[in-house]
Amino acid sequence: MKNPVLKAEPHMHRTADMHYLIPFDDQDFTLTEEIIDSHHVFNSSVRSNKLSYFDITFVGYKDQVLDLQVPFGKLLTRLRIAVLPTHLLVCCSCNEHTEKLCVHAHKVLVTLVSRRGADYFSRFYKPDLFKLAEGYPDLFEAKTSLEGIRFEAAKTLGSVYIPSQKISMPQSDPAADQQPTITHDQVGYSLYTIFRQEHFPFLAGFTGQMLNDGSAIKSFSTIFQPSTAPEHIVFTDRQLMLNAIGSRIQTITERLLQIQGANTTQSLEEVVSEYTTSGLSQIQTYRQRLLDLWSRAHPLLAGERFVNRYSEGRKIKFDHKPKKGYTKPFQAASSELGVSFTLTKQEARYRLQLHVLKDTNPLNYYELFPARSPLFVFDKGSGVYLLASTLRDIDLITSLTITGQVLTVMDIHFEHFNKSVLQFLTRHYPFQHDSVGADQRILQVQQMQLRIFEHAGSFCFQPQVDYGQELLVPTLSGGTSWIEIHTHPVIFIRDKAKEATLTELVRSLHTDFASQACKNEDYFSLPKTTILNTGCLPDMLSKLKENQITVTGIQDIEALADYMNLVDIRMGIHSDKDWFDITLKASCSQIPISSEVLRHAILENDGQLTLKDGTRATIPASWQKKLKTVLSFSQPSKSGMRLSGFHAQLLDQLSDHSGQQGLQGFAQNLKSHAPKVKVITDRQVPDNVRAKLRAYQKEGFDWLMFLKDNGWGGILADDMGLGKTLQVLTLLQKVYKNGLHTRPSLLIVPTSLLFNWQQEAEKFIPDLRVLRYHGAFRQQQASRLDSGDVILTTYKTVLHDIDILGHAQFEYLILDEAQSIKNQASQRYKAVSILDARIRLAMTGTPVENSGNDLYALMNFVNPGILGSLRGFNKLLANKAETDGTAYLQKVINTFILRRTKQQVAKDLPEKTEMVIYCEMETQQRAVYDAYRIRYQKAIKEKLSETGSVNSKLYALAGLLKLRQICNAPMLVEAQVEQQAEPAKIKELMRRLKEITPFHKVLVFSSFTGFLGLIRQQLEKSQLGYAYLDGKTTEDQRSKMVDLFQNDDHTRVFLISLKAGGTGLNLTAAEYVFLVDPWWNPAAESQAIDRCYRIGQQNNVMAYRMICKDTLEEKILNMQAHKRQLADELVSSTDGVLKSLSAEDFLELFS
Repeated sequence: MKNPVLKAEPHMHRTADMHYLIPFDDQDFTLTEEIIDSHHVFNSSVRSNKLSYFDITFVGYKDQVLDLQVPFGKLLTRLRIAVLPTHLLVCCSCNEHTEKLCVHAHKVLVTLVSRRGADYFSRFYKPDLFKLAEGYPDLFEAKTSLEGIRFEAAKTLGSVYIPSQKISMPQSDPAADQQPTITHDQVGYSLYTIFRQEHFPFLAGFTGQMLNDGSAIKSFSTIFQPSTAPEHIVFTDRQLMLNAIGSRIQTITERLLQIQGANTTQSLEEVVSEYTTSGLSQIQTYRQRLLDLWSRAHPLLAGERFVNRYSEGRKIKFDHKPKKGYTKPFQAASSELGVSFTLTKQEARYRLQLHVLKDTNPLNYYELFPARSPLFVFDKGSGVYLLASTLRDIDLITSLTITGQVLTVMDIHFEHFNKSVLQFLTRHYPFQHDSVGADQRILQVQQMQLRIFEHAGSFCFQPQVDYGQELLVPTLSGGTSWIEIHTHPVIFIRDKAKEATLTELVRSLHTDFASQACKNEDYFSLPKTTILNTGCLPDMLSKLKENQITVTGIQDIEALADYMNLVDIRMGIHSDKDWFDITLKASCSQIPISSEVLRHAILENDGQLTLKDGTRATIPASWQKKLKTVLSFSQPSKSGMRLSGFHAQLLDQLSDHSGQQGLQGFAQNLKSHAPKVKVITDRQVPDNVRAKLRAYQKEGFDWLMFLKDNGWGGILADDMGLGKTLQVLTLLQKVYKNGLHTRPSLLIVPTSLLFNWQQEAEKFIPDLRVLRYHGAFRQQQASRLDSGDVILTTYKTVLHDIDILGHAQFEYLILDEAQSIKNQASQRYKAVSILDARIRLAMTGTPVENSGNDLYALMNFVNPGILGSLRGFNKLLANKAETDGTAYLQKVINTFILRRTKQQVAKDLPEKTEMVIYCEMETQQRAVYDAYRIRYQKAIKEKLSETGSVNSKLYALAGLLKLRQICNAPMLVEAQVEQQAEPAKIKELMRRLKEITPFHKVLVFSSFTGFLGLIRQQLEKSQLGYAYLDGKTTEDQRSKMVDLFQNDDHTRVFLISLKAGGTGLNLTAAEYVFLVDPWWNPAAESQAIDRCYRIGQQNNVMAYRMICKDTLEEKILNMQAHKRQLADELVSSTDGVLKSLSAEDFLELFS
């Protein structure tokens, strides 16, 4: 059984998907809750939580690794726990940045230990017995679950009693597995035969009392059949396996005794005749099955303390008390039983001497057991029993043992004996030819062959060596030479070295061949279903062809007719900057095959294709495996394919076959063309960036510089609010700070974010020249685009001005909210793809909105062709069985996409973050706003001159209220307004909600219930679940709404009136807050934000104030920033506003 990774990764920059080591306590496999807590950063707070709210699902157990699945809210995590003798290795799929256990791993481990005991993981460490059960799947199986490993008899055994479904697992005493726990008696096993008949033995169990010193059985209690073992016995795992095997032995032995009944002893010639005829007789078939079962029981018996031979009565009887005088000790040998012969010439006769071998040493004194139907040889010298390797061996031993191991052949009979017996023996067994007086000739190999034929539901593969003169010798036959008699005897010596080379080559063709001993046959075999369903034969035939091995027999097998025609493939490589041009030349039977047909056969048709003459052909599996991933990531060309230089490593796996025909020199050629990839390094943040980057933002900047160094594009896909803008601006400052780049960078953003980007650039990188290419007079700036470092524009502008921008050259082309180009057929995608830039970057919080096509579109934009064709990409996504391709796809994606969720970087975030979102009004909304602004501005000036400041202020407040509503939506003040475009705030809010709500819950506050109603309509249209609360909500309804939002996973948004929900609510399920119409009461806004930032909130809170650009909202925000005294007064009441705002302030708000 393979071990998993035996060491944990270093903790520096660790994420939860990297192995974390937890040592056991001093006692074996002991893991306490305190130990687990010491390996978790938040041990005290998390330990206090109840652990019963989630279920742990058992996924599987393989190679000592426990695979679990656990839901945490909407997040479904996979936890893998490697169980080793001294420690656990734990990793979690959440990818959380943590130096110790993540919260998911901690909770699962504590739950398992608290519910199932500190020694819980000892249930999963049984490597020796687990391996033994895997070796005998038809008899015994190991079943795993969350409760541990248990061993059961296979279903094919019928009803086999197992006293306990839960097998006791060793705790601190490893010997407990060897010594069963019994009420009074000790368990042992007997090879049970009928007295004086001694045909095939049964495998029976017994119980008995030991001597005081424990050295032997003093008296027997009962002998029992394995299938009905006494209920009071608790068997070890090995004994349960013996019981299962013994039950099968009993069934076959009883059948044999019914149909045979006579002595099996035969003459030597009869034995040879038996094994030279095709197929086995019914009796031989049963004997073979019996020998197979004893070969499984024999090593298990070697580990048992009490085993004996027992012979009694006229028939087999169970459930009685055996007589000790009828038993003999039985010690199973670990040595192998072998056979060899010596042939000598003595005057007018030949002497054939049998040697029975223990390993390679001859036995001088031995005895056959059972006497009439032997399976074992008892070595009297060492007192051990050796089990026969094959029926042929034991039958030959039996035949010659009764003649004293010697057979004499007179000269006149030798030629007949040679043909009928000796040639068979020399073919299968080692021979010494002492004093035969024969010439010796070393045979020369003429040809190596593999014969394929059908037998008993299998395809058989027999390696053969052709020594010429129609002399074909199976290499799996055990002989070393043979003798022929004409006028003079001649001994022919086989070339065993070359035969062994062919044997090992054939053995390497399939993994199942490695475990086939081929003792009874001189061929390997595979079930027909394995060949026909897995498509492995073409690869086998291709390897044979490469090694110049002739294949015979396949033409006689109708089911394999299609595999006779194998496609021959040759490759060439040329480089063009960052691309590889790879030529593919294929043919079969001298019929050329186009690269298009080859590509379709590998990617779509399991390597099968039809030649131009109508015959079928097959691409070898090795070529399919090597080319499938390469083809999936390439673009087709007339001569073969084009592959991005990034994928050079894929070609490297092809170069491993540079010895194959068609790939000579490929590896060396590849090395000369492959690009040198630079790695991520720690980079210095430019001094003139006016911000301190958080740790994860610094990692993002390093990653962006890594992409720049390699000339690659990438997708920055951090969660909203994590500072994607700052990371990109820091990159641009680094790029342009030395003035080395003369080409500007083009930054394309949604219209609603244009001002946000401009303001952030002015704030963080004021040294750079940022030009805004937008608006009615933008084309006047077209001639001076080169004068800026960064050009800011919108998607709509690019569409309109593609003729201008399409002729410019840029250093960077950067898209914000890049999910807006996910449709490759759209004009927007086509327009941005035309733009010429050295490096392309995409920024988005939702790289995949609907399907994998979204991701493909973004990846294909930033690095054209990197994922090959869309069809190939989708096949890789859909075909989970294509592990090589999907694993490599994940590697590619991970290289070019950097995504950090809010949870992953929580430790680097402040507890509460507040930001401003600037929204750009559309033309119609702006027109309504300006009309009201001008009307009130004029009226206020008149009132100031006529009635004084007090009345004018009251009128101004009414005007300010109207303008605030228009900033939200014009229809709030003019119901008759037909809104041609969506109000700016609703449009921006819905865009962000679609990005956030799949992963987080959100609070939306407004001072206007009418505006909440408009938002409500959009949520319903988008089918986003929400709760609603305003001043009209009753206390009972209020409680229900809070409970719905807090506990219902489908309720993602809570719409709340600022006045009604500003106090008295505890909404810790939310992590994001939007204040869609902030105004002059920051205290009320802070109280609203604090609805989710309360005791019990374990997540960081992101709060956004939505402001319409170039409106009174922006002016009030600026006033608050410059007049802190005014802000303090505005906290208390509206009176504070009236007293603090001067006439000039009012007029400024309406300007």
